[in-house]
Formats: sequence, C-alpha cells, structure tokens
Amino acid sequence: MTSTMTSTRTSTRTSTRASTGIPTGTPSTDPAHRVSDPVGGERVDVPLAALARSRGLPEEPPVGTGDALRTFGPALAAVFDPPGTEALTAVAEARDALRTGGWLQAAAALDRFVEQARELGPDRLLETHGRTFELAPACVPYLSVHLFGENSFQRARLMAGLAEAHAGAGFDPGPELPDHLAVVLRFAPRMDPEEWRELVRFCLLPALPAMARGLEGGDNPYRHALAAVRASMEPAGDRDRDPDPDPGGETR
Repeated sequence: MTSTMTSTRTSTRTSTRASTGIPTGTPSTDPAHRVSDPVGGERVDVPLAALARSRGLPEEPPVGTGDALRTFGPALAAVFDPPGTEALTAVAEARDALRTGGWLQAAAALDRFVEQARELGPDRLLETHGRTFELAPACVPYLSVHLFGENSFQRARLMAGLAEAHAGAGFDPGPELPDHLAVVLRFAPRMDPEEWRELVRFCLLPALPAMARGLEGGDNPYRHALAAVRASMEPAGDRDRDPDPDPGGETR
C-alpha cells in the first residue's frame, strides 16, 4: 500500500505544480486591492484585504495573533507529514512544547490526535492521511487553493513569492509546493515578524477554517491537528480558549 500511495502522491504533486505557472494577464489596479505581498514585502495586485473582508475577518486581528506559531510551527508541521514512528514522536514533542509554553488547548488537541492515531494503528492512519490530504483529498493542504482556487493569478503570485522567500533564506521545502501547510509552518521562524503577521492575517486565518470544514462531522483525527494549529495562533491572553470544544463532534 505504501508504494502505491507514494506513486499517487508523486503524480498528484506533479500535476498540481503544472497548473501553477504564473499566467499572463492584467492584474487588478483597484487601489483598495493593493496590499503588501505577505512574503516579499513588495506592492502586488493581490486582493487579499478584500478577501479578508469578504470572509468576515477583522482587518486587524488581535495583537499577538500567530506570534507563538512562529515558534511552534516546525514542531506542528510534523503532524501533517505521512505518519510513521518518527512523525508520531515529533507530534508528541510538539504537544509537550505547547504544554510547556502554556498553550494548553493546543496541546489537548494534539493529545486527541495522538489518541485516535494509536487507536487506528500505523496502516489505517497512513490510509487516513492519504484520504485526508492526497487522494481526492477531503482537506486540501495547500493554503492558496482555499483562498483563490486552484488555477488563478493570485495563487500563482503568492506561491512565487513564497518560493522566492525560501530561496533567499536558503530554505529547502522538500518535495511539496510552497503553500503546503506543513511547509509554511516549517518556514515560519525564518520569516520577518511583520511579514509573518501579514501571512497569518491574509492567508492562515481565512484558510484554516476552510480546511477544517472538509473534516467536519466525522472521526478523522486530523481535525484535531488543525485545531491545534488554530489554537496555537491565539494571542497569549486567549491561548486557553478551545477551538475544538467537542472532541467527539464537529470541529468549528
């Protein structure tokens, strides 16, 4: 089963990459849509502010939103890797780091993930990971797909900016696209704090709820992984508020 999934995963990534070349065309020139590139700092014609307003997000999230995720991001990224002994060990380490840092609800969400993962066992967890993120995925792990759709000028610009930032920092994203959630989390500590806050505001805040909706109403353990990411984005004063209050029900 592993070899089959690996082959399919490679095929999926290749076809996705082929669809993300920067298209030609004239971007929007509406000044209300001109915002700072969340990665490169340049002024680009990507309607991120309008997107945030259309999704009901605050123009300015509370001070400190996402700051802790710059620290915990690389540890949380392991939750979204194909499962194995090393990955589950990294998840336990992420849980302990969150608990030590005081993000108790995020740690509790990872506890729920680990509990369900152990109940499923290695083979069924690997199958669940494939269904969730890779094979006709219930939860597409590419942030910009949830923001702009799979084939769009805005998505291409965002991914190009991320790829340029990776190259400038000497960061190797591995085989995944630059907007994969795990890649974004691993890169977080290398980003300028202001650029990270922009990425949180315009990308992570609207994309994570959309990702979670794909896992509502079931027993998929990865809904708790997403809840952990969302909880770790809370400012320090709100870090004990649980975004996944019903471990047996739907993730909001």
